[in-house]
Amino acid sequence: MKGYIFSIEKAAQYDGTGIRTVVFAGCNLRCKWCANPALQGQTNVGTKEYTVDKLAGELTKDKTVYGVDGGVILSGGEPLLQLDFVCDLCDALRAEGVNVWLETSGNIPSSVFQKVLGRCRGVQIDLCHYDNQAHLERTGADMALILANTHAAARSETELTVRLPVIPGFNDGQKDIGHFVALLAALGGRRVRLSPTGGLVAEELHPFSDALRVLGFYVQVDETGEA
Repeated sequence: MKGYIFSIEKAAQYDGTGIRTVVFAGCNLRCKWCANPALQGQTNVGTKEYTVDKLAGELTKDKTVYGVDGGVILSGGEPLLQLDFVCDLCDALRAEGVNVWLETSGNIPSSVFQKVLGRCRGVQIDLCHYDNQAHLERTGADMALILANTHAAARSETELTVRLPVIPGFNDGQKDIGHFVALLAALGGRRVRLSPTGGLVAEELHPFSDALRVLGFYVQVDETGEA
């Protein structure tokens, strides 16, 4: 089995734990604000081909720097477009004691999502809007699968983070805050990551983060973000 990888990125968290982010090619959304449009569609252009053993071997070389709270993030694009490869990679990394996190749009069948959910220490799902029509117009997909998978993750034992890319003129108004808070409360997720985009900075998201924290959400605010 082979997978198509756009890049492998290395970073260190503030506490010194190591993180390796594996960026998978391909995405089934068409977000108007996408920072990586080259990853959209079912494309292998500009990618490197890996077997599970080869990629797992490369990632486990850094096992000593991961620490207890470090590990590998599977990102994209949309990793779950390469489901079988992702499942086998998760199993290989976990067998070596390496933590795995998944970053996904959630816009995949629930049967697909369930296959990988229990294989990950944590999953991050993007939630771009609370209104289905607005979401459809700006991403090319409705919200049904995303909401169902977010709700399923919230009920699972896997740690869920909901990432909100805050986009000027689309979902950053005062009324948007109230709608997002209500939706998050209904879905059941308690960890939220706010990512400012389009020139926004963290300080401008204080009303958003304050409204969530008052209701008991754990909120992380990126300094700047890319959608």
